[in-house]
Amino acid sequence: MGITIHPNGKIDGINNANFNSSLPTGHVIQVQYVESDTKMSNQSSSSLVDITGLSVSITPQSSSSKLFIIMNLNLLTIEGGSSGTDAAIGLAIVKDGSVIQTGEQRFKCYHSGYRGTFEKTLQTVVTAGTTNAITIKGQVRKVTGSNIFEVNPSSSNSDDQDHCCITVMEIAP
Repeated sequence: MGITIHPNGKIDGINNANFNSSLPTGHVIQVQYVESDTKMSNQSSSSLVDITGLSVSITPQSSSSKLFIIMNLNLLTIEGGSSGTDAAIGLAIVKDGSVIQTGEQRFKCYHSGYRGTFEKTLQTVVTAGTTNAITIKGQVRKVTGSNIFEVNPSSSNSDDQDHCCITVMEIAP
């Protein structure tokens, strides 16, 4: 019988029923990844909004597994306020509807219309808590300032679209 590795991380064809338990604590059981290059323009919400296409599902093999989550974002801000104004964009990693990690990207505006591009990474480790499917997604909001922002802004080269991604690794307990 051959060995088959499925896209969901399941492996068929290994006769050792205790394969995962025979590996050391801390090994990676499975990895799920999603990438989005969908541009979200003219955003100004002060409430967290979902980042289009930035949602991934993982079904842990053990409820005591750890989930190591890494989210990378590309952002553009355009400030509408006056020179010297502080502005900030809030970011969040969400697990099944609950915010589990937050971060901010702050910047100082030098003039009205000031544009700033940022690449920001958030990461966290949480306990799975279930063997049912878990949804992990990214969210963003305006925190301060009179800025608008974009997610996945395109560069001057139309073939060079920025993107965001989430990687979720299930780590053996």
